This record gives sequence, C-alpha cells and structure tokens, in this order.
Amino acid sequence: MVRVRVARLEDVAAAYAKLRPEDINECQALLGMSGRAALEMMFAASSESLVAEAEGSLVCIFGVVEPDCLWLLFSNEVRWLPLSFFRKSKVVLDGLLSRYGRLGNYTAAENSFVIRWLEWLGFTVGPPEVFRGALVRRFYGERREADVCGGFRGG
Repeated sequence: MVRVRVARLEDVAAAYAKLRPEDINECQALLGMSGRAALEMMFAASSESLVAEAEGSLVCIFGVVEPDCLWLLFSNEVRWLPLSFFRKSKVVLDGLLSRYGRLGNYTAAENSFVIRWLEWLGFTVGPPEVFRGALVRRFYGERREADVCGGFRGG
C-alpha cells in the first residue's frame, strides 16, 4: 500500500540517507551543492513538501517551490515500487497541477527512469540541453481542461 503524507523535517535526513546516487549527482550538477544541502534548501523553500511511503518505507520526497518548480528525489527503494505507487503518483500530481496550474523543472538527461515516469504522468519532456554546465531535459505539466472544469468537459 502506498501512502502520501506531508513531509516533516526529520524526513529530510531519512530521505537523504536513502537517496539514489543519480538523484544526489543531479542535485550537485544542477544546484552546485551537496545532495543533503539541496534537499534541505528545497524542503525549506517549498510551499508544500510531501513524502510517499510504500509498505512503511520512504520511496520519495517531493514538493513545490512557488510559483511553478516541482522537485522530487527518489530513494533506492524505487526498484521495488508497487504498481499502486504509479497510480497514486498520477492522482497526487494531478492534484498539484490543479492547485498550481503549471509545474516544471529539469532532470538529468541520463535519468531515464524519471523521464519515462514523467512522460507516463503526461508531462512534456524536452530534448537534452545544457543548463548550468549539465546535460538536462526540461519538463513541465499543465492543468488539464477536466481539472479546470471540475471533471466536466462540455461537448
């Protein structure tokens, strides 16, 4: 079973201890700081920070830095994610898009798991480009018409 809850300060240390090396490297490349410092900074700057747990184990920490920056870091537990995580992630991210309208950020160009997941969620993922000296892909998602109309589509 997957549970999403509001992140607490103690989750930052717990998440950092379990982060995938790819996510730590991405923080260092894009933000020019250690993975722990980047995670602490993003948590502090976020209007909302959340964690997802599968079977009681933290699998990711994520949040929104207003106006439109979505950040997310996965733990090594990502290899064992149940299908329910993917279903739940779609619901949660649709909720974030309904509140913020548009969300985006950059991910390392070689971060194939995250890129495939973002595309599955319906985000647009751009071609590789250089950002702050790192090869990245910009991604963004926008609120869907059904979200704006409360689920109703005229026609």
